[in-house]
Amino acid sequence: MSLKNELEESLNRTLDERIFEQGSRPVIEFLPDDFDLWVASHEDRVRAVLCSTPEFESTPFCGSGLH
Repeated sequence: MSLKNELEESLNRTLDERIFEQGSRPVIEFLPDDFDLWVASHEDRVRAVLCSTPEFESTPFCGSGLH
């Protein structure tokens, strides 16, 4: 028996158990503590200044307001 066939059989044999275990675990999204720093370091500074003004915050360029 090849390794591929053995792996497929093992995955098929334990499918019900894995589905049950997935349903019993909480679904959370983990973000590291420094995620906000990462976002800030990759943010376009010109866009951040423009989009924080009332005149431009609703424009399609900023993407956060109603269009």
